[in-house]
Amino acid sequence: MEIAWAGTLILVTIIFFTDLIWRKIYNAITIPAILAGILYHSIWGLGIKFTLIGFAFMFVIGVIGLTVNGWGGGDAKMLILAGAWLGWYTAALVMLIGGLIALIYFAFKLKKKAIKKVTDQLRRIWLTVFWQAKGAWKDFEGIPDGNDPMPEVVPYGSCLAVGAWLVMFLQNM
Repeated sequence: MEIAWAGTLILVTIIFFTDLIWRKIYNAITIPAILAGILYHSIWGLGIKFTLIGFAFMFVIGVIGLTVNGWGGGDAKMLILAGAWLGWYTAALVMLIGGLIALIYFAFKLKKKAIKKVTDQLRRIWLTVFWQAKGAWKDFEGIPDGNDPMPEVVPYGSCLAVGAWLVMFLQNM
C-alpha cells in the first residue's frame, strides 16, 4: 500500500498547487493517474475488485457533487483518482476530511453576516429534517442565492489534497 500512497500523494500535491494558484485540476494529471491506479492494483496491488469499487463509488459521489453544482469536474476526477488508488473507504475519509477543511477555509473567508446565513440554513435543515417542524423556513435569511456574490470560491481540490495528506499521516501513526 506504500506505493499506492506514494503515487497518490505526489499527484495530490501537484493538484494542491494547481488548484490553489490557478483554480484548475488538469485532465493531463487526473485521467492518467486514474488509469495508473487501476492498472497498479490490477497487477501488483490489492486487486481489480478493490480498485474498481473505489473508482465506482467515488465516480457516483463525483457525479452527485457535479449535479448539485458544488464541485468542478477536476474535484470529481480527483476523488475518482483517490478511489482508484486508495479504495472507497480511504477515499471517503479523504473526502470527509477535505470537506471539513473546506468548511473551515470558507468560514474564515465569510463575513459575519454571511456566517449567520449559513448557520440559519443549517438550523433550518435540522428543524425540517429531524423535527419535521412546519414553518422552519420562516424568518431565516438563508444562504445567498445565485444573484448574491459569494466572497470567494473554495479550492476544494486543494482541501482534498490536504485531507489525503492527513489521512496518510493518521493511518501511518
